[in-house]
Amino acid sequence: MDFNFSFDNLTNDASDYERQRFMAHLPKVIATLGITMILALVGNVTLAIIIVSKSKNCLSPIEILILHTCLADILFALLTILPQMATFLTIPSFHGSDFFCRLVKYAQLIPLYASPYLLVAISIDRYMAICRPLVSYRFKYSMTHYLALGAWTLSLIFSVPNFVTVSLEMKNETAICLSTDDINIEKVTVTFFAIFAWVIPTLIASILYTFVCLKVRKSSKLYAESCSNESSRQSSKKVNLLKRHCVVSTSKSISSTSCSLRSRKRLAAMNQVQGKRLSYKMKTVKLTLTIVSCNFILLAPFCMANCFETWFPHWSLGKPR
Repeated sequence: MDFNFSFDNLTNDASDYERQRFMAHLPKVIATLGITMILALVGNVTLAIIIVSKSKNCLSPIEILILHTCLADILFALLTILPQMATFLTIPSFHGSDFFCRLVKYAQLIPLYASPYLLVAISIDRYMAICRPLVSYRFKYSMTHYLALGAWTLSLIFSVPNFVTVSLEMKNETAICLSTDDINIEKVTVTFFAIFAWVIPTLIASILYTFVCLKVRKSSKLYAESCSNESSRQSSKKVNLLKRHCVVSTSKSISSTSCSLRSRKRLAAMNQVQGKRLSYKMKTVKLTLTIVSCNFILLAPFCMANCFETWFPHWSLGKPR
């Protein structure tokens, strides 16, 4: 599967009109890719610097995974967008060997697989931290590194079909890096990418965050109930203290009141700490859920358009293949 564009329309079998139409839009395509690459590099490098600079002692597991995600997006700019720009600028010829052609197309897909699976790793980390806190604490950093390693390993494995289906072909003494002409193989590779880079990661992340949200909601209810119960207990204690004050001596009453005040302060402090922890969990869940959702939503048009164009060429723009 090619990243963005099939070069079939630019080979010697294509009409002059098709070539001229593409070449007329080429500056806009290059400009769009260039702006995207710059924004990806600047944004992710800046985010990585902020995370590292704000970490006083050591990085938390979620920060480590976000840094891996930043790396995947930086590689997307360098391994996916940059070679595509270079290929467009040298159309229709490809300057390199058959192995280099395959290697470039293979490397282009690695960040596209790594990014969603790293977001799945973040979802797993949040699920373990909130729904399985004891297990998460026991394997805190080792689990984080294993999750990141698993995401990168899957991206390397799932990109292999692109290495196999692409080759360097000669068209009228011009070397062109093309995917296979077999429409059935192309359907398989495009569908494979849509399923394993978008559908499966989206389903896994959705299921995990459903459990996380249910757990946080349950914790919020328990915290609200505990605060309500504590308030009622304090009210009853005040009534009892007033009753005792009428029958006991002044010294004993003062001593009892001071103990009660210390106890209330201790309980209030514990409730405050619990409330802060719950608030921190809520903020973390909202932040990571936003990042994961935006990534999968933004990847949807690319996967859907690719599948639609491959499976229904007669309904796509231009001539059917």
